[in-house]
Amino acid sequence: MTEKEHQRRDGITISESFTEDVPATGAMLTVTVKGSSFVSGQSAMRKAREVASLVEGLKAAGLPEEKISVESVKLQASSGPILKSSSATYTLKLDCDNLEKLDDVLTVVTSAKNISLDELDWQYGDIDDRKNKWINAAITKANSRAKEAASALGVEISGVHKCLIAYIGIQESPVAGNDLEYSAPSMARRRQTFSIGMTMQQSMEKGARVSVFYLITK
Repeated sequence: MTEKEHQRRDGITISESFTEDVPATGAMLTVTVKGSSFVSGQSAMRKAREVASLVEGLKAAGLPEEKISVESVKLQASSGPILKSSSATYTLKLDCDNLEKLDDVLTVVTSAKNISLDELDWQYGDIDDRKNKWINAAITKANSRAKEAASALGVEISGVHKCLIAYIGIQESPVAGNDLEYSAPSMARRRQTFSIGMTMQQSMEKGARVSVFYLITK
């Protein structure tokens, strides 16, 4: 089909969306620990006194050790031999995939003077099963509006030329379909970040947005 033939298509475009609140399934915490000694890598979880103390407290709160990892270590050297008189700042990741344990984990983290909570990222798990529901609901709403619009215009819907689909609240790479074109919204995020002083929100609005070009006949 030529560009001119494409431009001559008669139709109407209807945009609709469907969203719902999706509860978080877990949380990823980023914490900073000020240590009195320098220990590199994951060994810090056992050999750095302050880090080891935090790990033991987290385990007692119900967070398994395999859910705790050292992300980085920043050396802070003082006078004297560097490895004997140096302190360090440790950045740890805490993967709390059981929200029932989150309050206890936060209590351990926030009760220590040498530990700061930098970020809390809500995790929403695998939501692929929800996507068809979102798309079908949005298309159903678009179809209903298209019929009303066609009736008001005195025309009939004869088919669909194009459907654009974008997910709301998650990041997706474009996926090609047979007669559908999928696109991802720039504003979407898969997770929500919590910073100190902000309200802790354990659910996030997610869904799908469709823009359908319906063919019409007079």
